Amino acid sequence: VIRLLLAGSKPEKILCLTYTRAAAAEMSTRLFGELAKWISYDDEKLIEEIHKKTGHVRLTPDELARPRRLFALALETPGGLKIQTIHAFCEQLLHRFPVEADFAPGFEVLDDRAASEMIGRVKNRFLAAIQPDRETEDGRHLAQVIRFCGSGDGFDKLLWTMIGQREKLGPVVGDEAALNAASARLADFLGIDVDDTAESMAAEFCAGLDEQKLRQALEWYKEDNDTARAGKLEAAIRASTPSEKLNCLSDLLLTKDGKIRARPCRKAVVEKHPQAVDFFAGLADEVFAVNGRIKSVNALRATSALLQIARAVITDYEAEKSRLGLYDYHDLILRTLTMLEELPGAPWVLYRLDGGIDHILVDEAQDTSAGQWRIIDSLTGEFFAGQGARDDVLRTIFAVGDPKQSIYGFQGAVPEQFELMARHFNQLADAAGLAFEKEHFDVSFRSAREILKAVDMVFAQDEAARGAGRTVHEPRSDDLPGLVEVWETFKPVKKDKAGKRPRWSLDDDDDDGLHQRIRLAGRVADEIDHWITSGERLAGRGRAIRPDDILILVRHRTGLMDALVRALKQRGVPVAGVDRLKFTRHIAVEDLMALGRFVLLPDDDLNFAGLLKSSLLARDDGTPIDDDCLLLFGQDRTRQSLWQAFEQHAGPGSAFSQAHSELRRWRAMADTMTPFRFFSEVLVHGGKLRQIFRRLGSEAGEPVDVFLSMALDYERENTPALAGFLSWLQASETEIKRDMDQAGGEVRVMTVHGAKGLEANIVILPDTCNVPDKKNLDSLLYAGKETPVWRLKDELAASEVKKLADEQLEREFEEYNRLLYVAMTRARERLYVCGAQPGDKLDERCWY
Repeated sequence: VIRLLLAGSKPEKILCLTYTRAAAAEMSTRLFGELAKWISYDDEKLIEEIHKKTGHVRLTPDELARPRRLFALALETPGGLKIQTIHAFCEQLLHRFPVEADFAPGFEVLDDRAASEMIGRVKNRFLAAIQPDRETEDGRHLAQVIRFCGSGDGFDKLLWTMIGQREKLGPVVGDEAALNAASARLADFLGIDVDDTAESMAAEFCAGLDEQKLRQALEWYKEDNDTARAGKLEAAIRASTPSEKLNCLSDLLLTKDGKIRARPCRKAVVEKHPQAVDFFAGLADEVFAVNGRIKSVNALRATSALLQIARAVITDYEAEKSRLGLYDYHDLILRTLTMLEELPGAPWVLYRLDGGIDHILVDEAQDTSAGQWRIIDSLTGEFFAGQGARDDVLRTIFAVGDPKQSIYGFQGAVPEQFELMARHFNQLADAAGLAFEKEHFDVSFRSAREILKAVDMVFAQDEAARGAGRTVHEPRSDDLPGLVEVWETFKPVKKDKAGKRPRWSLDDDDDDGLHQRIRLAGRVADEIDHWITSGERLAGRGRAIRPDDILILVRHRTGLMDALVRALKQRGVPVAGVDRLKFTRHIAVEDLMALGRFVLLPDDDLNFAGLLKSSLLARDDGTPIDDDCLLLFGQDRTRQSLWQAFEQHAGPGSAFSQAHSELRRWRAMADTMTPFRFFSEVLVHGGKLRQIFRRLGSEAGEPVDVFLSMALDYERENTPALAGFLSWLQASETEIKRDMDQAGGEVRVMTVHGAKGLEANIVILPDTCNVPDKKNLDSLLYAGKETPVWRLKDELAASEVKKLADEQLEREFEEYNRLLYVAMTRARERLYVCGAQPGDKLDERCWY
């Protein structure tokens, strides 16, 4: 960007696209920070700095006026220098051309909470339509789906998967003909006929059975007094239907997970009747084969039923969004793509844009999905032909990507796409007689040599190189000192001779019985606390280590993340909390919800006990109410509720009189106030917001603000009743996403995905012992681009579907390796690797 600005390009003619907001913010900060420095440099220093940044430009003192004005020029440009995510660009474009995009003017983008609520309404309407008559076609489809996924969370997860994959599913569920074609393709993939049923398979199998031989085998069992096996075989012989007969034989010859039993009969039977070996082996093979074909039939039937539901749900979801003028981030890409490629207004939009963009720069290009690349391709189409290839301006596209860092496969990114697009633009440039250059970078401007050496050593191993490739790095400078430490892992607590784990101890110093994750978190927190309190120096910076030098990266948001934050807080280490948190799980929100439940139902003992220990209440001297206090109220209370017992102990002159008067006042307030006013009175006028900050830290401010904002949102659309608000809030899936781009004087605890584009002087990797698991794969897999198949539970899955799942798991492992590469290369000076083993043995493929 600096080179383009120096060459005379106008800031408004430059479009910088990146994948994450963190990366966009980092790019913007670096750019404006560099341009701001140029204002204060003397001529000689500025000339050298520009030469160093560009590699070839050496200006004279007379040419420095423009470089010194670039900072102001970039700031004062109408609309600003465009450094944004692809989603932000698409949203801006659709607001600018709503008519051409067939979009509702003034549309809003759905946040996670609104999307979750909308999906809930769509689900409820779908189920309500079925309820009066379950024998409708939709009712039969739902019964088929519930049979394989169960109810509750299983069905809800399927709904989310279908909504999330609607770009892929759209052509498949568009109409009945498309659905039928998808079923035919799936049947062909599974090696069955589209009209096959489990019953027809069982009947075909039973028709080929030799009943006489079955009765002979029954006699062999009876001779050996093998009553268990004899009973199963006799049940098969007497079965009234083919399906029942097959089930009985499966019970006899196959294990619960569908494998052939190693011993279908005892040794004595084989010795007396040698032919039994071949008979049972042949019969078991036939039973196993027909069960496999029935699993294929079930996969076809279940997937067909699911796609019918997907069609109804997706259609309703899209209709409601359109009716309300709301769209999600997925729509931003799809609608922009449709506008630029298909709609009649596309030429006009491209003509207007063509005059406004001369240079497109794509950062993190390895994570750009195929659809997003098509948008970029549409924007640059005129760069290579027609009036767009203007003689007076050399228009450019500049893409930076590292396939080793492609970690957004769950959002459609494919590492190979970057290379495909490179070849595509190469062909366009050749056809237009323009230059195309492809550069390979192996110099790191961030990390010390020791860290880069560790990265190269790790990825020199065959297992680690899968998906990431082998690496060779060179540091920009050898002046930066580096350190890599690998700690011993924390193992699960060993059981005693009786097979029991040690009892939990009240002794705070006795951590032998604690979960390995908690012990690991304590070790990490102790180390950080020691660095800060001892004044340990950061050699490359020439100063003491600060909390904001430290970045802790994990793979997923699990209990380890919470344990790390808790351990750091216990030691008084400033910590920013986690980068993303389910709103209702934050302790400040839980405290406020406990207050709401108390004023509605004071006799809920468990809730009231939690409220007493919350950040909202304290003894009269300001100290927290602890477990000893609860024992004081709770013991010898016969049939009293905890609230009644508390009232007896909390009269005037007691240590709890203030808390008692506050609780009574809050109960009276709740009778006449809306939820927003009630909680505002408690927090602001009652002074409880300051008390929450004292107990929980300043990070509680954002969740409390969101809580009050949601109370207002609820009142706008619903009757402002406290009970309704609490129920609505409890069902909310809202997440708080914190901006962690700047450390703000605190330790940051983030996922590797959230840290993409960021860096830190010290990086700690504590989540290194777990590996991808097949059970966490998407429920919908694809046999080819347009043939979805539902991945049923492993014991119900057809062999062809298991192969698809295995292939997908291998891709997950490849991305898992790339995720490690990204994590390790966030570090400037120090890298610490540690972990908590999930079991006694480590998986050889794990990061550790």
